[in-house]
Amino acid sequence: VISASHNSFKDNGIKFFSSDGTKLPDEQELAIEKLLEGDVPISTVAPQSLGKASRITDAAGRYIEFCKSTVGTSLKLGGVKVVVDCAHGSTYHIAPSVFEELGASVHAIGVSPDGLNINEKSGSTNPNLLAETVIKEKADLGIAFDGDGDRVVMVDHRGNVVDGDEILYLIARDRRRQSIDIGGVVGTQMSNLGLELALDALDVPFSRSKVGDRFVMKDMLARGWKLGGENSGHIICLDIANTGDGIISSLQALAALVNSDQSLADARAKMRKFPQCMINVRAENSTGIIENSSVKSAISEIETKLGNFSKEKREKELIAQNNAESKTSHQASNLFLSPLVRNIVKKENISENELQTINGSGSKKRITKSDIIKYLENRIDQNIKIDAKKTAPIALDTEQIIQKQNYSNDVEIVEMDRMRKLISKHMIKSKATSAHVTSFVEADVSKIVEWRNRIKNKFQSRENEKITYTPIIFESVIKSIIDYPLINISVDGDNIIKHKNIHLGMATALSSGNLIVPVIRNAQEKNILGLTKSVNDLAKRARENQLQPDEVSGGTFTITNVGSFGSIMGTPIINQPQVAILALGKIQKKPTVIETNFGDTIGIRSKMFLSLSYDHRVIDGALGSQFLKRIADYLESFDTSREV
Repeated sequence: VISASHNSFKDNGIKFFSSDGTKLPDEQELAIEKLLEGDVPISTVAPQSLGKASRITDAAGRYIEFCKSTVGTSLKLGGVKVVVDCAHGSTYHIAPSVFEELGASVHAIGVSPDGLNINEKSGSTNPNLLAETVIKEKADLGIAFDGDGDRVVMVDHRGNVVDGDEILYLIARDRRRQSIDIGGVVGTQMSNLGLELALDALDVPFSRSKVGDRFVMKDMLARGWKLGGENSGHIICLDIANTGDGIISSLQALAALVNSDQSLADARAKMRKFPQCMINVRAENSTGIIENSSVKSAISEIETKLGNFSKEKREKELIAQNNAESKTSHQASNLFLSPLVRNIVKKENISENELQTINGSGSKKRITKSDIIKYLENRIDQNIKIDAKKTAPIALDTEQIIQKQNYSNDVEIVEMDRMRKLISKHMIKSKATSAHVTSFVEADVSKIVEWRNRIKNKFQSRENEKITYTPIIFESVIKSIIDYPLINISVDGDNIIKHKNIHLGMATALSSGNLIVPVIRNAQEKNILGLTKSVNDLAKRARENQLQPDEVSGGTFTITNVGSFGSIMGTPIINQPQVAILALGKIQKKPTVIETNFGDTIGIRSKMFLSLSYDHRVIDGALGSQFLKRIADYLESFDTSREV
């Protein structure tokens, strides 16, 4: 892995992993460094023995599904708003999808890597932006990763940062509640004393290793323990993965919150941190500093002062605190509200007196989302008058709706696969983003039909390729885009991005019923022969799942052929961030009035509808209609004497 990890781009380096997914041992890394830094040239094996690199085209999808599998099907985040900061690093195209697919409303930041901005004023090492965004967006919590995604810190709805020590505590407490044996927790010399005392109160063993995830891992393996990490947010859950993973760690923390029916702010309050200050000092020889007699004497003196007395005193404080919280919780348990429940209460104008009548089903009789929903249903049934102008309907997620339905035995419920979920979200986002307008025109393509029928056999014999109507129509579209370049744009906020090259997307149906849009790059440089080869190649590899990631991104204009399925026209949805999409209808023979110098006659012509959906934010009706009419003009004036 080439990454700057949690540092700036200037510190880009290489991480090696063994075949079992763990980092290389120290001795192997030192041996490699010695070879690289030595004066003797490195000898290698013969080129043919070096091995081959292979690309896993669906690696992102596989990883997303693996992350979700670590929390099973019980973690549902419907109604939860999360801010996700990816530090312009490796998680930028993964993490938001993970949380969205679990039902959360995601506001993503730090998702525009340019090779130089990794960890720049963002991510787990710079959580200030995340804290500000959580408060601004009124989110339930925030999650920040570092550049290579192995660290995570969180932020509660009040903007308070929750570090790795606190996340470790949340996960350990949840495992303890579920009677899952983790053995103990390994921290480091930098772990806050509050973590050690909080785990001790749970009767969970704790050990400190040297600073560094490799030392944490080494200690965990030696002890057979399943949980460990650092306050920086590098957390290892060995019962799930064999290395630190920020996304997986954050999911475990979210699952702990859901299982305890607590907000992040309330859950973290159970572990009281001691004041702690860490200052990095640059030194040529860190070992020499630690072994310095004056430094060792100062450390010994402080450790003595913070010895058993301090620990025993803190334990008594924790016991007293827990007793007080238990008493308070018992007296007013049904007034505890998570951020999600608070939002519902506010929208439905539920008074405090009404809340007092609700029997909570959560921990310590706390009110849960399902309790509120059930109460609202009963309140309506009892004809309690509600001012409709002041009341917003409660938003139920898909799962809630399914649970409320009473299905008979003649139905089958099938969950959408990952691609269908992504398509669904992309289409909804497009409708919410662009002001869609659709214009139609009917084109006479008789010349094209006649020409293709005449040359198709000769063409296939010579080029070993079938020529369809698609590349012929593509040629006319490309000419029209050149005539009207403001169709070949995209929108970025309040800015219009003009594209110099035409990257033509072609919507392709897959055997699974899903859709993919491979892209013909620099389409303006290709003639009909080149377009034919590109169309056939991309369509074939799309259906065989052989496309590369860069072949399905970066389009500037998209064409979809609804006519291939018998539709005469369509109203397609724009492929964001593009501003227009063209639908090709079915070619049909129709009786048509033909104007001649000798009067009008009726003849049979081959005709098709073209449907252009465009974004009215930047394309007005005049431009959209003129562009569409220009395509039809090119099709109708096709030169049937041309050779390919």
